[in-house]
Amino acid sequence: MMTEIEQDLKQYAVKFIEKLAGTDNEPAQEKIRDLAVEALDNVTDFVFISDSITKNIIYMNKALSSVLKLKEGVTPSCYSVFRGNRAPCKNCRNNACQGRGFTVTHNNLRLLERSLILKSTQFTLDGHVYTISIGRPKEENGDLAPSLAELDDAEILNKILTTFSKHNGQPNLQIFSAIQFIGQLCRADSVAVYEPRQVDAHLAEEFQRSAFWSSDQISDVSDDPKENLPYAFIEQVCTRTEEFLYHTEELLELPEVYQGLSELKIERVLVLPVFHGQVFLGYVLCRNLSEEAYAKHRLTIGSLVDAISIMLYLRVQSIELDNTKNLDSLTGLGNRTALSNDLKSYAQQHDLGVVMVNINGMQAINQEQGVKAGDQVIIKIGNLIREILHLKQVYRISGDEFVGIYPDIAEQEFNKKCDVLSSFLSSKNTVTAALGSAWVAAGHQVLEAMTQAEKKMIERKKAFYRENPHVQRYRMGHDQMLDIMSPEHIHKLIDDGNFRVFYQPKFSLKDGSLCGAEALIRLFLNGSMVPPDAFIPPLDAAHYTYLIDLFVLEHVCKVMRARLDAGLEIRPVSCNFSRHTFIMSDFAKRLSAILQQYQISNDLITLEISEQSNTDFRKELIETASYLASRGFKISIDDFGVAHSNIWELAELPVNEVKFDKKLIDALLLGDNAKIVTILNVMMTMCRDLHIKTVAEGVEKESQEQILKNLGCDELQGYLRGRPVDEESYYTQLEKTPKLA
Repeated sequence: MMTEIEQDLKQYAVKFIEKLAGTDNEPAQEKIRDLAVEALDNVTDFVFISDSITKNIIYMNKALSSVLKLKEGVTPSCYSVFRGNRAPCKNCRNNACQGRGFTVTHNNLRLLERSLILKSTQFTLDGHVYTISIGRPKEENGDLAPSLAELDDAEILNKILTTFSKHNGQPNLQIFSAIQFIGQLCRADSVAVYEPRQVDAHLAEEFQRSAFWSSDQISDVSDDPKENLPYAFIEQVCTRTEEFLYHTEELLELPEVYQGLSELKIERVLVLPVFHGQVFLGYVLCRNLSEEAYAKHRLTIGSLVDAISIMLYLRVQSIELDNTKNLDSLTGLGNRTALSNDLKSYAQQHDLGVVMVNINGMQAINQEQGVKAGDQVIIKIGNLIREILHLKQVYRISGDEFVGIYPDIAEQEFNKKCDVLSSFLSSKNTVTAALGSAWVAAGHQVLEAMTQAEKKMIERKKAFYRENPHVQRYRMGHDQMLDIMSPEHIHKLIDDGNFRVFYQPKFSLKDGSLCGAEALIRLFLNGSMVPPDAFIPPLDAAHYTYLIDLFVLEHVCKVMRARLDAGLEIRPVSCNFSRHTFIMSDFAKRLSAILQQYQISNDLITLEISEQSNTDFRKELIETASYLASRGFKISIDDFGVAHSNIWELAELPVNEVKFDKKLIDALLLGDNAKIVTILNVMMTMCRDLHIKTVAEGVEKESQEQILKNLGCDELQGYLRGRPVDEESYYTQLEKTPKLA
């Protein structure tokens, strides 16, 4: 019987896995194995044990193996055997059952051509997690909610209470029982529970399907929740706080929702919000129900929804209780206990990287600014590690020390991510931290990797204190960049007007006329301007510069369009793009879309490739630049002559303009400047021969201007002729400039 299996299966499974893992007592091994196999093989339900990480099936009982008829020696995965997929199922529920007993779902196992009630639970042995699953053909299932068609209200209530009490302490089983009762009472073809990923969040993108039941009317139960109900329905319609019945024909004003429901042949959807007190927990959604049956059993269905709310709440409480043992209370990251527990599972993996981070000057921060300020720094650094590395496996193992473990990553990719994080954590404009990292090809060497990473971290820590004996690099407010180091915060700052576009005018050396400008980004926090070198480098290190680059471009185009529509004068504007932005796979598409939206011709926007950082993706950079040049865009190389820019750029890239770096222009002020004048003369002559415009930046003295004019430089920008100004001041200056012929 199914109930006997539930009582004994976990015990047998552990013993069976112990046999596979090996023990010192060979006779005991054989006896345990024989008992386990005999017990499982005498069960008519399908039983299998799988590796929770690889999803490989390491054991299946006789009932299942006889149906599958697999070749001897084959090690199949559950997703390939049952679903015919080449990769793990997107909506796999295996990981949801750990620490919460059994989880239950419907599955149409395509290769078996059967629809099953599938129960799964997980257990850990020697640090490795295994999943044991029991499948019973749905049409034979009598263990949860039997057919209710012939029962009166008293009998229905008795069945519900009996079922719930049988699964006491198993909220997932009780939730599944409840939605099956609701489905049968409503005569619906499916019932699903959708929960927000964050409590009280009504944002559709936060919803996930956590339980699902279907009637025999649905022949194929998909892994993808979108195939049960179109997500557009959840996104646009599920906003009510009371139950509501939607008819598809009434949703014509929502074309995407109407089309999605129609394609799935859904005529009616019942929405039942689930609350625990004032806390929103999700929705129960019934598809294609009988309105007559719903009206008849409405009170019972309401009671079942109330029961679901209690079960969901208890499950959340259970999770939070588990988390208190393994989570750091300040940061919400894993703690030392969690790291210790997880190390054994990491040992089963390959290609693994370890990062160790220790905050510099933590004691000074606590003493000078207080423990609360120190706590905020700790929280921000923890979030920064997670966001820049795009990593969930981050642990706070002591007051100011963190460990990040990156499984299944190639060495080169891991080193790139560490370079990005290190670049930001070593910035002089924020809280600094020492970082050590190590990569190993085999997970069982994870402790060795941690030791290597810790040694490197300690060495960098020592170097910091040698250079800063009084921890002089930390000052109040220097950690403000940590607050914006996420796309969400950057978007908010943009929306709130904290990021503003300034213009630095460009002048013709031939006649002194204002011939355009370079668009610059400025950040204002707490009423004062943050220096660009305080926020651009960390944004670039975290690869978030694209958010600013695209904002500036769109703003410039929007203003240009408004002025053109008003019959006002405009000039070409140069917009800076970091190389990280330039090599984005959809950069050309985004760029063209913005210009098309505002109907701005390509020759009015010069694309400056800035040199804040280098990139290994040279091929992609050249391909993107060549494509854009073929579409009429002008390409400019910024900071030419220093950093990574050199003459080779002119040979590889379709360049229309070069901007000579301020360092070269400053050198013209030297008493003995003959050498730099000769170098600039050669470079400018070469650019003229290649029909490339030359621009000198940072011109501050008339003597510099005269030399550049004699050398044949085309344009200049700098404090001599015009400092960076806000948008209104720039266009006021432009209005006073004679119009171009």
